[in-house]
Amino acid sequence: MKNLVDISIFLILQFAFFSIILISLYQGGSILHPYASEFLFTENYLSDLGRYSYYNGDINPFSIFFTLSLTLAGVGIGTFFYVFSRFCQKKIFLPLIFGIISAIGMIGISIFWSDITHKHHFFFGRLAYLGFFGASISLNYQVNKKKFPSIYKALLFLNISLTIFLIILILIDYKILFNRYTSKIHFTAMMQKLVTALQIFTVTYILLVLNKINKKINIL
Repeated sequence: MKNLVDISIFLILQFAFFSIILISLYQGGSILHPYASEFLFTENYLSDLGRYSYYNGDINPFSIFFTLSLTLAGVGIGTFFYVFSRFCQKKIFLPLIFGIISAIGMIGISIFWSDITHKHHFFFGRLAYLGFFGASISLNYQVNKKKFPSIYKALLFLNISLTIFLIILILIDYKILFNRYTSKIHFTAMMQKLVTALQIFTVTYILLVLNKINKKINIL
């Protein structure tokens, strides 16, 4: 089980590493500016790194690297929720099921990204987000906040942030916020990267804490 913690940390952090590399190499434009010469943080989504062809029409030679990296990250997230479920030492299947759904969503995102499969990509994106959200919330109720206050607080902060983001997405879908198309793109593009960074940081932090706790009480 201890090895699974290390494997999960590696699989999650490799996605952050390759994303940074691929962002620096990106020259395919955005949905608003197809001929931009760089990755625009206020217009490009991370999934643009996995497009088979850029917005400007050129073939993306690095899409396979993003696909593999995101697939491995999905496995890492699934492993994280499995390890965390075992850590709680209870027969709690709900967070594990949600975690698997999130992992499937992430893998689906990496596979379905083209003009033809855009709807599939959108579906798997929501699946990944809502699966992660459901797993994180259900685990928050299982963690003993007196024994493990740092993990409880990290999860609570993450869940509050995800809740706020979800509410904003709903308001956008119902056209209550950001009626202008460009405003929606700018906001959701920036929020996607912020939420993704928050997820990576929180999950990695919790795994490191689990490793530290496990050395003391050998719970995993």
